[in-house]
Amino acid sequence: KQWYQRRVAITAGRSNNNIMTPFKRKSILNYSYSLSAKEFRFDAFSQATLDVATGMLKEFGELKLAQESIEGCTNTWIMKPGAKSRGRGVIPQNNFDDIIKLADSSKEEKWVIQKYIEHPLLVHNTKFDIRQWFMVTDWNPLTLYFYQDSYLRFGSRPFTLDDFDPSIHLCNNSIQKKFLSGQGKNETSFAKGNMWTSAAFKKHLDKHGNLDKWDDLIYPGMKKAIQRVMMTIQDIIEDRKNSFELYGADFMVDSNYSPWLIEINCSPAMGGTTKVTERLCSEVLDDCIKVIIDKKEKSTDRDSALIPLL
Repeated sequence: KQWYQRRVAITAGRSNNNIMTPFKRKSILNYSYSLSAKEFRFDAFSQATLDVATGMLKEFGELKLAQESIEGCTNTWIMKPGAKSRGRGVIPQNNFDDIIKLADSSKEEKWVIQKYIEHPLLVHNTKFDIRQWFMVTDWNPLTLYFYQDSYLRFGSRPFTLDDFDPSIHLCNNSIQKKFLSGQGKNETSFAKGNMWTSAAFKKHLDKHGNLDKWDDLIYPGMKKAIQRVMMTIQDIIEDRKNSFELYGADFMVDSNYSPWLIEINCSPAMGGTTKVTERLCSEVLDDCIKVIIDKKEKSTDRDSALIPLL
């Protein structure tokens, strides 16, 4: 009931009539009022209530909401302290009242609250996210370089929304290293150090006949997201000529193989904490130098894996 009330309130407030016509708005509100007029249990639906709920879901389906593919039935959100990094203080929550209470009572000045992807793509029933590097060498004109390689960070226990333990949901290496087998806990058996390179992920997709998902959906989707975000903030960034910055973007992939940009980190950690990052971090820093300093030298060494995006 709470989930329906919140979702309808947000959706009904949209002003784009191409998405929400006055008729649809009135219809959905009527459905919502019918469902929430009095207390009832979802497992004790009358036929009349079931008809109302079915009609409401049909109306939502016709709206083709942008984030429909990440929705589920648990109303789960992720709360992040606005001034912290490396997964510190990140808390999944599935009750709106608890979210408000925690945000109001906390010493944190700002929180970032995002809808949790309840249907993530899983590898061996384990959640993962993707760290993707990109570099900005100029803001006017906007000049972006996208690193061809990336790496996956895994949780250390099978995915479930019935348990909000950080070993399941927070893929940051600073969090997951606490759960490695060397410390008497769980390491993901198929990924040494709970990490894969993007090349290993592509092999996994290819094994299951889904390599085209990387080439057609995931990889170009990450490029498009980064490009659009950078274009959005371009005018508010102080431009300093002859400077550059390397960023680390974090993505999750839903069960339809669509990538979702979770956050962008300035000054991303570049230490070789695992075999995967030991190699990749060294290579991306080397490629930064090739782009920034040696670009005109036509180095005979390995070509840079930082490719122009804009």
